[in-house]
Amino acid sequence: SVPVSQLSKKPTKVNHEQAAALPLVGTTCLQAFDQHGLKEGQRLLVIGASGGVGHVAVQVAAAMNVSVTGVCSSRNIDFVKDCGAIAVIDYSKGDVIENLEQEASANGKFDMVLDCVHSADSRDREAGYYARISKNGNIIRSYKEKGTDKHNYVVLGGSTTQFLKAALKRFHFGNYFKKGFELFWINMPKSKSSLDRLSKLCNDGKLVPKVDALLPFTEKGCQEAFASLQGRKTAGKIVIQIGQSSKI
Repeated sequence: SVPVSQLSKKPTKVNHEQAAALPLVGTTCLQAFDQHGLKEGQRLLVIGASGGVGHVAVQVAAAMNVSVTGVCSSRNIDFVKDCGAIAVIDYSKGDVIENLEQEASANGKFDMVLDCVHSADSRDREAGYYARISKNGNIIRSYKEKGTDKHNYVVLGGSTTQFLKAALKRFHFGNYFKKGFELFWINMPKSKSSLDRLSKLCNDGKLVPKVDALLPFTEKGCQEAFASLQGRKTAGKIVIQIGQSSKI
């Protein structure tokens, strides 16, 4: 059985495949934004803005009247703009850090960064967004500034040590992350309110989860899903179909 604290009605304005793609990524976004105090009128930078978490984060933040800038590849720029980003930086053209600095210089530093690509993978370590943005000093507001969250560079993946620190924080043993940085860990036992909010956003037409691929629950289908994730070319979410497709 599933605890009622983790249940909510399916949004009526999306189909079952879209609804299946929403709970984990949507709850992650809402809880991260709430925990780090993101509010109307602030500026948010989403790195990996076309991915599963990223494209939902852009839509949710835009619905909060937050000014969103996304980082993605050139082929997904229009998609991220359609999600609600007011500016999109193409990481494959020019120096992405220099381009972000120019954006921050023109419109103000970012109050929060949601880095959806930070991980222990060698490709992500090579990109090194956190180290490069922190070193630059002109892109994100310092945690020392009045009214700024003390851990305003938020990542969703990382090293084993970072996940251990996130677990300690989740289970109320203290925050051992250095100031200005944190790995966010979702709190599923308290997700009903987030799921209800996501459902309302969908029904109000402010949130539409994108299903990039619908694959069968077979060995081949699951292998294809993992291969697509590893290929880093997914725009939106990959959904595994257990049974027959359903209408809204």
